Amino acid sequence: MMMAMVEPADLVDLERYPLLDPVALEPVVAAMKAVVADPEFVAQGDSGGFTALWLDGAAWTTQAGSERDDLARLWETDPWLPTGTG
Repeated sequence: MMMAMVEPADLVDLERYPLLDPVALEPVVAAMKAVVADPEFVAQGDSGGFTALWLDGAAWTTQAGSERDDLARLWETDPWLPTGTG
């Protein structure tokens, strides 16, 4: 059986992808929430400039859209292109 490509935002859209078993996703979501709640993990991320957080459904979609819009505006004034192929 061929699986369709699923974007991260779609993982919370079980109406759009009804074949994703919500029960099967529960431990994955719980593990991800536990990781970002771990003070040691958060401290290690903070020390490297990485902010660990969990955003559910609509909040994640809003954040991703905002970041995409910010990058699009930046691209208009300062497009970054690779200087070489490797």
